[in-house]
Amino acid sequence: AARLEAARQRASELKARAGGGGGGEKSSAVNSTEDGGAEVEKLRQDKLVLSNQKAALMKMVQDVYGGGGGGGAEAPAEAADRKLLPDPRELLGTPKMKPL
Repeated sequence: AARLEAARQRASELKARAGGGGGGEKSSAVNSTEDGGAEVEKLRQDKLVLSNQKAALMKMVQDVYGGGGGGGAEAPAEAADRKLLPDPRELLGTPKMKPL
């Protein structure tokens, strides 16, 4: 999010420089615009990579928790049967308490 905001700020600075520049500043503005275009392209590629990673993570989460498929009602029960983390009392060596 910070990179996107920085890119937007840089784009607005470049637009301001390109719009109000004189003869000598024009070539500098063109070079900056090309650099900005490369930065925008890099940000687009980063967005694509992050979108792909998000899709892969969402698929993994849906596979683990049964994300809305046919077995949606059974998935929480199956997840409860699996023990993802040990009970803290087991790690500390304290005796198990009886349920209320």
